[in-house]
Amino acid sequence: MPAARALATYRRMIEAFGETVTLRRLNPSPEQATEVTMRARVTSYDPVDLVEGVQQGERLVVLMAEDIGSFPVPIEMNGRDRIVIRGAVTTPVAVDDSMRRIGGVLIAYGVRVIG
Repeated sequence: MPAARALATYRRMIEAFGETVTLRRLNPSPEQATEVTMRARVTSYDPVDLVEGVQQGERLVVLMAEDIGSFPVPIEMNGRDRIVIRGAVTTPVAVDDSMRRIGGVLIAYGVRVIG
């Protein structure tokens, strides 16, 4: 049960060190906006991490896959999707759905955001 153990570890990390964020998809009219509020782990990049396209001011948001629920995936990069962090609206510039997989099971998304 490595996937179940990894899921439990990520869940504890999010609960202990996470914060509430809102994943939002912008639609043609505000009444049609799709959003889900969840706990996520938000971190800044260290200067040594500013390589391969990562820019100063970007942050990494780790979202539990099961918390996204009915939000339409994939999360759009530089499109209609936004993540609201502490009242600031950010835009996803990269989404990693491979690094946090155990035995092919998606545990969490790593979303690089700017804004």
